[in-house]
Amino acid sequence: MDEMRIWTCENGHVLGLVSRNGRGITRLMIYRQAVDHQADEPVAPEVMGIVEGTVLDIRCSVCGCVRTWFPSQEALDKLLARVGKQKGEIAVEKIT
Repeated sequence: MDEMRIWTCENGHVLGLVSRNGRGITRLMIYRQAVDHQADEPVAPEVMGIVEGTVLDIRCSVCGCVRTWFPSQEALDKLLARVGKQKGEIAVEKIT
């Protein structure tokens, strides 16, 4: 597993962590509340969920900024291949 990277809003508040799972698929661990390291008493992070696909409108609980999580194309290809194998199908059409 690769090292984890922080995922922030445009104002630097930590919304979660980005990592790769054992199959090399990029995923986002979303925090329930954003962490503001500049606060006098930053909240302890609590993971709300782990996402391997796209998530629209993730709102920072500190400043209200909104971001969308898009996994890389490589991660999408691996995820689709894994799903195809689970269903016994490997036909994946790439959209360009």
